[in-house]
Amino acid sequence: MVSIYQLVKETLQIGCLSLETENKISKLFESSVTTEDIEALITLQDAVAFGYVDREAHKIIQNMKVKDLVAVGSK
Repeated sequence: MVSIYQLVKETLQIGCLSLETENKISKLFESSVTTEDIEALITLQDAVAFGYVDREAHKIIQNMKVKDLVAVGSK
């Protein structure tokens, strides 16, 4: 079984946190977490905060906001 640590390691290498990976991490976090997993999550949080890793969810939300602004502007 894949661990949170492994998912975070792959995400850091790719530079993008996909929705699929984010969901997997969330589900794994609910079942069992090791100290190594917690440390990996802190590293991932920092990487996202400092812009080293992009979140796919963030891009989707930004695109939705742009579409809403365009729709409001065209009325």
